[in-house]
Amino acid sequence: MLNAGKVIKEARWRSGDTLGEFAQKLGVSDRQLRTWEKGFDNLDFNIVQKALELANLELDLATLDNSDEELILEMEKYTPTERAEYMAQLYRIEQELHNAVLIE
Repeated sequence: MLNAGKVIKEARWRSGDTLGEFAQKLGVSDRQLRTWEKGFDNLDFNIVQKALELANLELDLATLDNSDEELILEMEKYTPTERAEYMAQLYRIEQELHNAVLIE
């Protein structure tokens, strides 16, 4: 799953800046940037947007849709353990299909 911290880290990586350099360009401390990159703190979307701009990247929100909304609502009915079991089952099926394609 993609989160804001991962987006910022990817933007920094693509910019070629060190953590310190990128933090300075964002106007925050190294420590704050590290916290965001690790996903330990919520951040304002404007920070994400600025990070993307610094890396000459853009986030095309027009391509996002709500096609998974029904699945999300359905999954909310289950416990975390049941959801994890469901995902594990999907993973096994995907692996079986992948292996079947490789064998043919």
